[in-house]
Amino acid sequence: MPKHDPYRTPSKFPVPLDEFLRLVVGGRYKADRLKLYRDYLGESIIGGSLGTLDSIEQTIKHNRSHGIPQLFFRELRENFLVWRAMKRKAQGRAAAKKRWAKD
Repeated sequence: MPKHDPYRTPSKFPVPLDEFLRLVVGGRYKADRLKLYRDYLGESIIGGSLGTLDSIEQTIKHNRSHGIPQLFFRELRENFLVWRAMKRKAQGRAAAKKRWAKD
């Protein structure tokens, strides 16, 4: 469970990308937040052609310059949180398999 509340809503919209990442992703460093967001875009349809570096960078550039509108904010937050939970499950399963394979 994250130490922050990922369901906080910003006071005004459109939300700048850095504020979105701070509210939803959490964490201490901007670079870590942005890395998670890039990974999410690479594995989702929102990033365009599913993972091309150009489409991911264009999406990030667009979100930085225009912000994230209210409707898209809620959808993006929900999808990101589900993606992150699934990623943690898969990571845990892989770690357990590796651990039990050693015995």
